[in-house]
Amino acid sequence: MNVMCLNCRGIRGNRFSKLMNDLVQEYHLSLCFLLEMHASFVKAEAIVRRFGFDSHHIEGSNGQLGGLWCLWKSRF
Repeated sequence: MNVMCLNCRGIRGNRFSKLMNDLVQEYHLSLCFLLEMHASFVKAEAIVRRFGFDSHHIEGSNGQLGGLWCLWKSRF
């Protein structure tokens, strides 16, 4: 099982999506924690689907505070 924890910036941009997809593929990630995510829950759901993880838990941010996404693959 490979695990990654990443403090993120610019999650809505194409560069972040490409970076995440590359990391997931290269390191065969099974579990990923993304910190300081400043996106609404609805936007988070759409973004998470792009990365290939089949399960997730999202703790939304409160203004500019916090935000944690836990993403995992059920089978690894």
